[in-house]
Amino acid sequence: MNMSILKDKNWKDIGIFAAWIAGILLMGGLLWFFSQPIRNKLLMEQVNAVLALMERSPRLEETLPRSELPKTRVPLGSWYTLSGSSSRALVFAIMSEGIRFPCVALVSEAGKVDEIISLAHKRTFPKGITAAYIRRIERDMQERL
Repeated sequence: MNMSILKDKNWKDIGIFAAWIAGILLMGGLLWFFSQPIRNKLLMEQVNAVLALMERSPRLEETLPRSELPKTRVPLGSWYTLSGSSSRALVFAIMSEGIRFPCVALVSEAGKVDEIISLAHKRTFPKGITAAYIRRIERDMQERL
């Protein structure tokens, strides 16, 4: 192996390039973190618009505070409160046959999933897929309670 390759490198230029890449990644991470409330609000508005087009009555009101979210699980989606109700709603995507479909799960105060509403052209899913998502949502709610 020829070690002259390492001797020809300008380590100062490599360090500057690495710092530049690290700075871009840091800025992207900070932007992603601090834009979360804006992204949640835009998602809520879009879901409410789709529910209105579908002539469905539930409307998302606001995001749940961090103190009411499940602590130990990786988040499946974004949690919201429903207007005029003590129930919760989870906006998430179901994976079916390699395609993601946005959905809203209406969850009662007791932690049981009442209904899963598909936001993609009234798509229906196989019972096994919906049962797996229902079990995970209810398990997350049980950890919260």
